[in-house]
Amino acid sequence: MNVELIGEDAEWDAFVAAHPCGLLYYTTAFRDLLVRLLNCKTRYLVARDDRGIAGLLPLVVQGGQHGDVVNSLAYYGSNGGMLTTQPEASAALAAAYTEIALDNGTVSSTVIENPLAGELQGIPHTLVDERIAHLTPLPAEGTREAVFALIDSSARRNVRKAEAAGITASRDGTQFDRLYEIHDQNIRALDGLPKDRRFFQLVPEIFERGRDYDLWVARKGGRVIAALLVFYCNGVVEYYTPAVDHEHRSEQPLAVILAEAMATAAGAGMRTWNWGGTWLTQESLRRFKVKWGAEERRYRYLTQLNDDRLLDLSPSEIMAAYPNFFVARFNALRLGGST
Repeated sequence: MNVELIGEDAEWDAFVAAHPCGLLYYTTAFRDLLVRLLNCKTRYLVARDDRGIAGLLPLVVQGGQHGDVVNSLAYYGSNGGMLTTQPEASAALAAAYTEIALDNGTVSSTVIENPLAGELQGIPHTLVDERIAHLTPLPAEGTREAVFALIDSSARRNVRKAEAAGITASRDGTQFDRLYEIHDQNIRALDGLPKDRRFFQLVPEIFERGRDYDLWVARKGGRVIAALLVFYCNGVVEYYTPAVDHEHRSEQPLAVILAEAMATAAGAGMRTWNWGGTWLTQESLRRFKVKWGAEERRYRYLTQLNDDRLLDLSPSEIMAAYPNFFVARFNALRLGGST
């Protein structure tokens, strides 16, 4: 089993599309998004035998004043890790990753597990962080009734409440500026770090609307009061960026979007709705996802920290030094942090 850098993009993407655990984050389109957005380097590794690709491991690298930080993958918890068809490929890629993770120039290296693929073996780590994945199996029948059958009664009431208030949902690829505006307000109100405007500009440049993504919006009286960006890949819908105007939050506009978006995705043959990762402490968010039919799985962030001096930095110093990369869980820092 040989390990080498990526050859043809088409061969890589064909392997991802054929793999039952293939996600958006493994695609070369998402790689291009990361490179253009984060100005990072890539080390996309392929394990081959005499029959072709047997496994792959996407890695992105950000240099900085302390050394290199390696992620699989970077940017708001993007899942990574090995995607393989045989144990020998997993072992070969784990060995290649170990060399990179323990290299003198690497100060921190993190693999975020793929919740569809299960726990990884052979990944060196000194720190572990845990998340909850929420996945809703979409109904074979792509109708509102089929979606209503799998969600909680409170979610159905939220949909009806929004519709009674005159709120409607539709797809509109022209509303990225409005999505950014509401998203930015939502995250800043929580003292969080919103996605950069450049991300919302790059999505329609790199991905194809209708095939790779859709932008759903909710309107009341012609005004967009909520939006949701979803990605499609290999039968999985990524619930990627929801945003709700705070003045209309009580009217539940996102519920109308979800009912329409889930039914449409199911009708197009999508099999799974991926709500993304949830911290173990985010109980209200966890309850929200479960009432929309989500099943829970645990997955891990496996971090190899080679320079303990990083633990003397504050969260803001780490984010400034390596923006949009995962360096270490913040609650391991000696100066303190919540995540």
